[in-house]
Amino acid sequence: MELQQLRYFVTVSEQGSISAAATLLRASQTTISESLQALERNVGTPLFFRLGSGMSLTSAGYALLSTARRVTRMAAATPWKIRRGEDTMPDRLTVCLIDSTASGAGVRCIARFLRAHPRASVVTKRAPDPTEAADLVHRGVADVAFVVVTPGAARTNELDSLHIDTETVLAVYPPGSTVSAEAVSLAALTEQPLVLTSAESDVYPALAEHFSLLRSPQRVPVRASRREDRLGLVAAGLGASLVTDRDRVRAEHVGAVVRPLRPVLDRDVLLLWEKDRETGVVQEFVDLCRAEAQMWREAASHA
Repeated sequence: MELQQLRYFVTVSEQGSISAAATLLRASQTTISESLQALERNVGTPLFFRLGSGMSLTSAGYALLSTARRVTRMAAATPWKIRRGEDTMPDRLTVCLIDSTASGAGVRCIARFLRAHPRASVVTKRAPDPTEAADLVHRGVADVAFVVVTPGAARTNELDSLHIDTETVLAVYPPGSTVSAEAVSLAALTEQPLVLTSAESDVYPALAEHFSLLRSPQRVPVRASRREDRLGLVAAGLGASLVTDRDRVRAEHVGAVVRPLRPVLDRDVLLLWEKDRETGVVQEFVDLCRAEAQMWREAASHA
């Protein structure tokens, strides 16, 4: 098993095809294909499903991925550390986000990490829900994941976790709506046409136990795949929706009427990672997120 074979393997797994990997690595497709075939002969089992022009990892491929990433990262970092005589190193981190963390705590942590480590790079992946995000980390496709869960929710995986932030869900109405200045009950909200996400469970798991009509097209005439689309549709007057307090300013900027909910619905933002596969760059990112979370909690306590 050669280092170059592992480099090709990791890149193809991330890019999803040999042609895309060849473009990124500036290598010929034939060279990469032959290298992968040699690697598969070496391990004695197929590592990819060949799907037309695409490539998808087999279970054996997923089992190899985290080790291959760790080896190639260490190999890439070693010459740089020797030249510089320093422990810090350029590296790449793969972060999984679900839609609702893509503009909140997750992005703020990524931004701070890149400012602190300008030679590092971050690749983001999307998952539709916390379960899929955790699975990507467990299989080594992502190094870490930001997810949102109902406070106190039971753990459904064996990953390590860090509480980053707590967000409060708010109701948003189209511009010019006549709405009481008081908190809006969930019952009153269900009387409005709603603009929610395309996912069956929505991005607000705490609502599942309160809304019995979320799947009714009369109650949810529009489902949008992205949070940004929901705000635009609310601004166009198509219905009410939901945002967190972190998006309040953006909602008010498009003219939406924002009100608190009754009962109060909070969501915890967690960082997930697998300690058994923890690399230096993952540890640095976790430590930074821990410091960032502490800073946010102190700021909130003085607010």
